[in-house]
Amino acid sequence: MPTNSTNWPLPENATQSLVVSSHRVCLISLFWLLLSSGVQAQFSPSNLLQSPSKKWTSLQFGPDQRLYASDQFGKIYAFTVNRLGKNQYQALKTEEISLVEIIAQRQDQDGAIVSPRQQNGREVTGLLVTGTPTQPVLYVSSSDVRIGGLKGDVNLDTNSGVISRLTWKHNQAPNETDFSQSPSDLRWDKVDLVRGLPRSEENHATNGMQLASVNGKNYLFVCSGGHNNGGGPGRNFTKITEYALSAAILSIDLDALATLEQAIKANNGSELLKDADGKYLYNLPTVDDPTRPNVANPDFGIVPGAPPLMDVNDPWGGNDGLNQARIIANGPVQIFSPGYRNSYDLVITQSQRMYVTDNGANGGWGGFPENEGPALNGQSAVTNNYWVIDGKEPGGDVPYNSQIINNKDHLHLVKGGAANTLNNYSWGSYYAGHPCPIRANPTGAGLYTHFGSNTDNNGVFRTKKFGSEENDPAQALPADWPPVPPTLANPVEGDFRNPGVEDDALLTWTNNTNGITEYTASALQGIYKGNLLAVNNKGHIHRVALHPDGSLKQFTPAFLNLNAYLLDITALGDDGPFPGTIWLAVYNNSIQVLEPDDYEQPITITCLKPSDKNYDPTADYDLDRYTNDDETLNGTDPCGSGQFPPDFDRDFVSDRKDQDDDNDGILDYSDIFPIDSTNQLGITLPVLYDLFNSTGFGFYQLGFTGLMTNRNPNDDYLNWLDQPGQNPPPDDLYGGAPGLVTIYVTDGDARTNNQEKLFNLA
Repeated sequence: MPTNSTNWPLPENATQSLVVSSHRVCLISLFWLLLSSGVQAQFSPSNLLQSPSKKWTSLQFGPDQRLYASDQFGKIYAFTVNRLGKNQYQALKTEEISLVEIIAQRQDQDGAIVSPRQQNGREVTGLLVTGTPTQPVLYVSSSDVRIGGLKGDVNLDTNSGVISRLTWKHNQAPNETDFSQSPSDLRWDKVDLVRGLPRSEENHATNGMQLASVNGKNYLFVCSGGHNNGGGPGRNFTKITEYALSAAILSIDLDALATLEQAIKANNGSELLKDADGKYLYNLPTVDDPTRPNVANPDFGIVPGAPPLMDVNDPWGGNDGLNQARIIANGPVQIFSPGYRNSYDLVITQSQRMYVTDNGANGGWGGFPENEGPALNGQSAVTNNYWVIDGKEPGGDVPYNSQIINNKDHLHLVKGGAANTLNNYSWGSYYAGHPCPIRANPTGAGLYTHFGSNTDNNGVFRTKKFGSEENDPAQALPADWPPVPPTLANPVEGDFRNPGVEDDALLTWTNNTNGITEYTASALQGIYKGNLLAVNNKGHIHRVALHPDGSLKQFTPAFLNLNAYLLDITALGDDGPFPGTIWLAVYNNSIQVLEPDDYEQPITITCLKPSDKNYDPTADYDLDRYTNDDETLNGTDPCGSGQFPPDFDRDFVSDRKDQDDDNDGILDYSDIFPIDSTNQLGITLPVLYDLFNSTGFGFYQLGFTGLMTNRNPNDDYLNWLDQPGQNPPPDDLYGGAPGLVTIYVTDGDARTNNQEKLFNLA
């Protein structure tokens, strides 16, 4: 656990007695003797039996008491869950829903459908379940499944973001249905509510969602990932710019869409519009791409406000921004809160406050936009031009305006409403710090387009409109540019603000923290009720306690530690099917469950401080099968059953104490593949690591199983993996949106070749 972890203060030698209530038992007492000045209540983990190992991205229980979960490639699973006994859960029945994964992939340049061999699913990173027990409703966010970024421009569709609504239509309730007897489309009615949302050429997408009523209207709030690293085009992000609707929390007016749905049916014989992907409601209007011909718009005369002409294949194919979606004043899709580089998830608490997780910028991955800085006289001069100083990207590679990217993930409370709730909030007023030039300076930002490799300089900075100012479509902006009405200019969005320094973040935490939820149950005497819980790719669950006004009270990083790649988290309240339990989307593994240890009966745990004369380092105070000294050695809590030290071979001796972690007979200090019992002999060639986040094995689940060793028996290979804050910044990056390792070399001479950061791969 990080050394800055925060415990709940108690007297130095306190003995704490807690009265714990459960939904199944009477009031009981839980006796604690404290190891440190803090209380660490208990959760015990298990796998959901019969849940498959998938690249899980999101999960939530529905009103039908089924657990819904999405995998990265577009399939939705619905599990009927049964509790078999203490901390033992089983998926009795599983429904597979394939309606989203079959949405077609398209090319970015012209919106055309790609070849069948490239139709390999849809990236789903957001899932929201509502409705009733007999008619659940799913909202699913999806986008192009391909990943470019370091691979260069792979022509993935940057207008591929879609919000789909799936409504149960079967004549039997979900828990009474035999799923083997009918395909998904006979059980669910899919309507694509909004099509054409932005999606980066790397792996920032249309992500998490939440429903809320604000000032009497119903909205769906959506995390829309940013397109680049620091607001300006950058090499590692294919030099693409931010779009009008990227890098923000969007609001989708569901009441307006319901009115639109009725109008379409009235104009179209009681039917919605339909194409190869099924029924749809609202295609986002795009700017008029000068490189694509106009054709008749099939929505004209049916969808109120639809123009008679559109670019061929609209709304698909963002074409590096030449065909990006426009912001329509008073339209159903608006910017709610701008300035998020890659917000994966958000939560709206019972107090009606919105909290957003955001992935901070990476050093060396791209810099600030040209003319970045605070607005002057209410205006921003920021542009979308790609620029460098002596070959370096300002802000990413070298400081600019006295700042450089600090690579910190962070949590925001969206402020500005009454008591910082959503009520009376002014749309677009809370800025989280990641620039978007086209929103900051609509008439002056221009557009940079680049279709080559990441290393060439063949891009075009476009500043003149097609027809009226420039006749060459290869050089011109769309004739109806800009995609943001000048009256909606937000000059503050030209100013980069580092997380935890200038951006007003509630807190910063370890990299790759994504899914977030509010714990609302009364389990464990309500100690965690109202807390936020967030997960990261190292298996940490962070705990955020809040004051009544929504501000930060206490932050406990790695409150629980499961040594797994966690992407999403959901927790059941007192009225849920399994009150107080926590459910985890584990990437490349089964779904995991955390059950509060007082679920059925009282527990008695005795925890002594090391200074106590009766302290026993060989005991196991939290009954998790790891000795107290083993946990202390690893920085995990000997009194917390939900915290485990890393243990590759699962023999309940941590990797730091176990001298042969992979049990291959070679001691770790001389084993160049310390977590691979085959020492790479079991690998079948060729080896392909395709940057899809996680391989499911190796250090940080990235596929690397070996490190160059100095064969010093007093050294430990675990010390050679760069830890946050351990060495001079910047820290090495393991994982992230793509599955890669970014190594920042230390000072020295390459001729000495001391192999300080050398991974072994076959």
